[in-house]
Formats: sequence, C-alpha cells, structure tokens
Amino acid sequence: MKVILRAVFALALVCGINIAHAQEVSTHEPSFVDKFTSAVLEKEVMCLARNIYYEAGAESFEGKVAVAQVSINRAESGKFPETLCGVVNQRTTITQKVTVAEKTTLVHKVVCQFSWVCEGKRLRVAFGDRWEEAIRVARMVLVDGYRNPKFEDAMYFHAVHVNPGWGLPKVARVGNHVFYRDRTPKVQQF
Repeated sequence: MKVILRAVFALALVCGINIAHAQEVSTHEPSFVDKFTSAVLEKEVMCLARNIYYEAGAESFEGKVAVAQVSINRAESGKFPETLCGVVNQRTTITQKVTVAEKTTLVHKVVCQFSWVCEGKRLRVAFGDRWEEAIRVARMVLVDGYRNPKFEDAMYFHAVHVNPGWGLPKVARVGNHVFYRDRTPKVQQF
C-alpha cells in the first residue's frame, strides 16, 4: 500500500498538482479508491474531471473541490451509483400521464443529475487551462484524498440563478453555486 501511495504522490507531482492548495483542505484515506484497478481509476478521474470542468470550470479552486466532493459523496452514499462515472452520467426517466382532449398519454422525460450530461456535452473533448485544472483537481481530490471539511456532507448543488425549492440544509455558497446536504446528517462510524 505504501508503494502505491508513493506512486500516487509522484504522479501528483508529475501532473503539476499545486501543493499550495494543501493547506486549504484536509486529507483522508479515500474510502472507495482501493477497489479500482489503475485503468478504472484513470477512467474515474476523467469522469470526475469532466464534471468539474462543465459544472465549475470557471469557478475558484474551492468551487471545483466542492463539485468533486459532491460527486464522491454521492458515490459513497449508497443512494447513487457506486462509481463516479455512474454518478456523473446518471439519468432518471420520469413518466407522467398527460391528458389532452380526453386522451391520456404517457410522457417519458429523461432527467440528468448534472445538466451538462443531458445537454450532450458528454462526448465533447475539452482542452485548455480549465480542462487541465479540472484534471488536477480531480486527481487531487480522488487519488490524493484532499478534502475541504466544509463540504464533507455536501450531496447536492445548483447554480445561484436556479431555485429548485429542495428545502435541504444549506452547506455553503461558493461562486455561482449553492451546496446542500441531506436532511439527515451522515452517521459517524467509530
């Protein structure tokens, strides 16, 4: 395990992760990273990087970390898919009955957990400084285990111009996003 951690740290240095951010976040052993092979872990990093890029590409470092932590918190929660790619690409089909002129029809609507996935950006390749920063943050949070304690229980977020009316406890506002936790806080395990 120590050899793997050293290799991961070396990878972080080679990838140019800014160690100055380390004082802003705490570290802990990632709880689900060990189950991935290196190829799967790299795929998970890329899924997380895409989510950071499309959801918080223009945000501060803290905003990028917050989006990453929400994604990881969901994967660890048992309420969402168990992988980051599953969390990021999750789609739900909602079926509603619609009656028009006394004729009832079932209408199926696909809803994505992250709007950019339904907008078709999923297949686009991103380039530039924002993309490189998204990859660095994804590796820092997923592989190195960096966390901002403020977002430990954050499970949801939305842009400030949206009011979904969730009624959930607010965690913080960072840049153009508001972050929330579930109504019942995470149970501490001893």
